[in-house]
Amino acid sequence: MNNNKPYFYLAHLEEFRIRLLIILLVITILIPVGWQFSQPLIDWLWRMAAPDNAGKMVYTTPMELFFVRLKLSLILSLCLGSPVIAWHSIKFFYPALYSHERYYVGVLSLFSMILFILGAWLAIIVIYPMVLRFSYSMQSNTTIALLSVNSCVELACWLMLGFGICFQLPILTLFLLKIQIVSVASLTRLRPYIVVAIFIFAALFTPPDIVSQLTMAIPTWLLFEISVILGKIIFKTAKPSKIINSSHTNEIK
Repeated sequence: MNNNKPYFYLAHLEEFRIRLLIILLVITILIPVGWQFSQPLIDWLWRMAAPDNAGKMVYTTPMELFFVRLKLSLILSLCLGSPVIAWHSIKFFYPALYSHERYYVGVLSLFSMILFILGAWLAIIVIYPMVLRFSYSMQSNTTIALLSVNSCVELACWLMLGFGICFQLPILTLFLLKIQIVSVASLTRLRPYIVVAIFIFAALFTPPDIVSQLTMAIPTWLLFEISVILGKIIFKTAKPSKIINSSHTNEIK
């Protein structure tokens, strides 16, 4: 069996290389498609979010708009190619999983995608317009807002990414409970620290105004509480964490 190990690893590396090349090829093919939709997407973001007296966005360097559209094209190609990326990623890891583990991975992946889309939708439909309107409300007789296309698009992308990540908290919590890294009791005990961490994360991923931070932090907090309740229902008969038990045993010794 030892003689077969090098072949086994090489076969997996070859499979990984082929699947990675397919993913990169699909993304490369979809970039021109994303380019065609990049400018209409920028226009939609501005019409949907900016107040009526906002005027137009500006760009201050010759190639700024080009690079913004290029970044959007890459993001759109990743979004359009996400089914292919997910398929090849799952197919690569599935042989190493048992049937019940494949079931859990499939269910968690589905709910993870739904939660990410929900978080990104909340960010772009609710938070992004709120931030732009707040920015324009700060104008005065001596100061006016001239927002660049790069800053507006980056703000939209970061908000969507931040909210999408925050909405993964129930998936992460249930996964940690399933593999017994943590228990429901420990999560309940650590709730104050987790809530503080949620608010710190929200402050890092949102503009420096309290409304945006609360709009990210409060739904994330609610999702954490929901995940704890689900954990109590699903894992009420689960044993205490193996890691905690082993560390406690070592301390006694």
